[in-house]
Amino acid sequence: MSGRGRTLAVLVAALALADGACDSAHPPPCPGERVAIFNFTSGDESPTEATCPFATAEKVSFTGTITFDVDSKAYLCVDRLEAEPLQGTRNGNHIELAQRRAAASVISCACNLIVEESLVGDLTLPSDGGAASFAGDLRDDVKPAGDSGDAAACEPEAGASGGACGVPCHTTWHVTG
Repeated sequence: MSGRGRTLAVLVAALALADGACDSAHPPPCPGERVAIFNFTSGDESPTEATCPFATAEKVSFTGTITFDVDSKAYLCVDRLEAEPLQGTRNGNHIELAQRRAAASVISCACNLIVEESLVGDLTLPSDGGAASFAGDLRDDVKPAGDSGDAAACEPEAGASGGACGVPCHTTWHVTG
């Protein structure tokens, strides 16, 4: 795998879905009432849309629990040490979840970056007790860190290896569960 491929794979792994405190021994409890546990995957698909020059044809795969609470809130808790839940809203079985900004590092960028991750999609919850399913989009928005958001400062110096940074940018995968 190339340097860019490893970088994006690390970025996706770090985001799928962002790390919490380093001293945490296991995932924090998932708020709300469990709706379903899914093995989310983009199948053999590479990103369905990628404006980031460092994006690669990596598929996404992770396990997570969707929970609802009484106030139309929804959560995705990824089954990974130190993971923090994505949280957001639900309208029926449609969910829109987002993760706080997380620090990221990309070898082709000469600045600190942040990534905002979101998951938007629809659950199918059969009333007869059959298997639940999910279809939607996982999106990573990559931006310069800090208030200035100076994208020009993120580009490497002329002649530097690693290619263009190209932030702000995004990568989107269609995922099912």
